[in-house]
Amino acid sequence: MFGMLMSINDAFKAAGHNFKTGEVNIGGSKIDQANGRRHEAAFSAEGFGATGWVGNSVDMLGKILTLGRVPTRMLEVEDTFFKGIAFKQSLYEQAMRQGKADGHRGEALAEFIAEFVTITPQIGITQAEAHAKYVTLQTEMTSKFAKSLRDMRSSGNLLAKLFVPFLKTPYNATKYAFVDRSPLGLLWQDKREIVAKGYREGASVEEKAAADLQIARFAMGTATAVPILMM
Repeated sequence: MFGMLMSINDAFKAAGHNFKTGEVNIGGSKIDQANGRRHEAAFSAEGFGATGWVGNSVDMLGKILTLGRVPTRMLEVEDTFFKGIAFKQSLYEQAMRQGKADGHRGEALAEFIAEFVTITPQIGITQAEAHAKYVTLQTEMTSKFAKSLRDMRSSGNLLAKLFVPFLKTPYNATKYAFVDRSPLGLLWQDKREIVAKGYREGASVEEKAAADLQIARFAMGTATAVPILMM
């Protein structure tokens, strides 16, 4: 919670910079991107592969009908804002856990956390970026089914070009709810392995934390879903 509060100013700055330039600090987006910049506009001369007066007409019509693409840009602004909060949240969590594991207490723990957040090791940055993508539903789709959906964009079909960029978010949202936060997740081997590793003899601090977090997700997700179903 402290990390989230400490990140608010930086998150607003990053979001404003994204709205002006389209640049993102952390990869992943609700829409396709290339080289860390704003995605190719589907309703544009570039998107349709048009040139000359036809391309100019498509560009003009696209800007009018998409309201200057401000709604799309605001999606990226929202993504950037919450990724910034989640990134620093993860850094403080890692720092607290590592500091306690190293035996730091009181002022020594506070100094350790401050140093960790200011000069973060690469592994900490990698974990924080992964967490930022996870909470904004931007984790890369790696299953065979997910890859087939992603490949649809390169099929040349216009409808696929317009809608496939938005499949990553609902795909991750479904996985977030039913795999990570319900008893159904126990059907997935990787979830069972996360819990088993945390409770085996000689488990590391990170493995124990991952197991406790997964159990908490199962419990909280189920505890939230049951009264909603009853109502």
